Order: sequence, then C-alpha cells, then structure tokens
Amino acid sequence: MKSSLLAAPLVLLAHALPSIHPEPALSDSEVRRSFDRRSSQELVEFTVAMGGMEVPPEYLPEMELAWTRAAHLVVLDRRSEGALVRSFEELGLDATQDFQMAPSTDEQDEGHATSPFEGRTVRFDSEGGVAWVGDGGDEDLLAGLERSLALSALVPGGLAAHHTGDSWEVDAEDLHALFYPGGNLAWEWSATEGLRAPDNDPVFPTGALTITLASVDGGQASLRLEGTLEARTESATDLSEVPVVDGTATEVRTTTFELEGRAIFDAERNEIAELRLDAELATAIETTKDEGQPGPAYSSHMGFEGTWRLTVRAEHP
Repeated sequence: MKSSLLAAPLVLLAHALPSIHPEPALSDSEVRRSFDRRSSQELVEFTVAMGGMEVPPEYLPEMELAWTRAAHLVVLDRRSEGALVRSFEELGLDATQDFQMAPSTDEQDEGHATSPFEGRTVRFDSEGGVAWVGDGGDEDLLAGLERSLALSALVPGGLAAHHTGDSWEVDAEDLHALFYPGGNLAWEWSATEGLRAPDNDPVFPTGALTITLASVDGGQASLRLEGTLEARTESATDLSEVPVVDGTATEVRTTTFELEGRAIFDAERNEIAELRLDAELATAIETTKDEGQPGPAYSSHMGFEGTWRLTVRAEHP
C-alpha cells in the first residue's frame, strides 16, 4: 500500500457562489447551464528533512506521481410561482492517478464519483428554503446546496454600472461557483485504494480576479478575467507508512491558481452566457511530524505543477 502522503490529488473547492448577488431577471422560463472542469498535476519536487537536516536526494526514492480530475454538471433551472425549480440532469466526477516508485512500484488508480442529486429535482423558495420535488430524499443533503449559478457577481451592478475599458476586482468570496457550482453535492466515491476521495467540505480560496470590460455589442459584453487565487487546507495525518519514522503529523496543502480567461455577459438576463477560464496550478504539500513524540523530527515537501480549465455555458431552450 502506498503512503497516504503520496496519494495527493488537488483539493476540490466545494462551495458555490453566495446567493446575495442578484439572479437573472429572466423573461424566459428555463435556462440550462453546463459546467465542465478538468485539472491535472504531476510531482516536480520532493524533499525530506530528519532531525533538522535535509536528506540528500540520492537517499530518497525515485518516484513519479500524476493525477487528473474531470467534473461535469448540467442543470435545468425554471421559474415556477416565484420559486426556482432545479433539475440535476447530469453530474459526474472522474479521477485517475499514476504512481511509480523504484524499484518495483507501478500503480494506476481510477475512481468515479456520483451524486444523489443526479436525476432529482429540488425547489428553492423565495425565502431561502429548499425542498425535494417528488419522492422524498435525504433532507440533510439539502442544507449544502447553493441557489445562484448565474455568476452575475462577475459584473457587480450589472453592465449599466461599467464602461468599455473599465476594470474591477471580484473577491474570492464571490467566486466559489467557478470552482464547484451548486454547493455541496454529496459526492459518493467509488475508487481503487490509492485514490483520495473528493472533499465535500468547503475550502475557501483567497485572492481576487480582475475583470476588464473589453467590448460591448448590443446586450452582450465581452470580459477578460485574470488573477491569482490560493486555496489552503490543514489536516491531521500519520507517518505509519514512512520508512524509519513513525507518529502523528500535520499536513498543509496550498494550491495556487494563476488564472486568465474570457466570458460573455448577457446584460438583459444578468448572467454569464459563456465562460472559459484557464489556470496554471502549483500545489505544495508540507508534512511535519507533531512535536512531543519519540524519535527524530521529520518533515517533507512535495511540489506539484499542472493545469486547470473551466468552461461554462448557459442556454435557453
């Protein structure tokens, strides 16, 4: 069994855009939105220190570690008597991981996550409540859902508040839907042993995107997006599978997104009609043996690099 320290896929940000932003004032009764996200990373750096001294590289195992993740979401939203009714038409998350370590380890893992919301419908009322439509489901799952998917926070105040050439910043607090739309979808994981399950708890990024209004054609605005966001998590782990050292440890993961992209904003509907956002990724995983335990101090650093892409489309049937 490989060390859990080596099974280190990108942390998924799991909250959506807060509903404090205005939703589209639709004359249409329905809108179908699709979100497709893909990321990949590979190990580029690995160092270990014991007793305060860095272990020479020639004493470390030669290894390769890479993973990919792909998420897909299609929902149909429609207005009904002042409420928003959402049907989750397609939901899926797939992952692969390739791990090789000299002299003899060569493992390929893959996994697929499903959601109990797929094929189901929920109703958001005007007072912020949410309920299942049709046969009852698990009421506890509804608390993690988020209503707004229009991404209207990217253009605060709507198009009328800006002029061609203007730039403004949008804080990471308002960008969660870009990373995981719909909120907590209670992913259920089926995978081989070495692959980490998706994280259904919220992980909040910091930073901001700069939005520039590049051009306006009728009611359609072309936007440029760029900026840096950072996601950080801290968790308890152990060193039971690390040679020559044992005990409990703390693991800190930091992922930096260097983002740029373009979007089309529909002023009449107050929503993002199309978006493509690309990022260069850098992930650092720092593992440090907790103090007050027998044996020498231990720490390790793993550095990963990769890419991330999100595409969004809104269509009105």
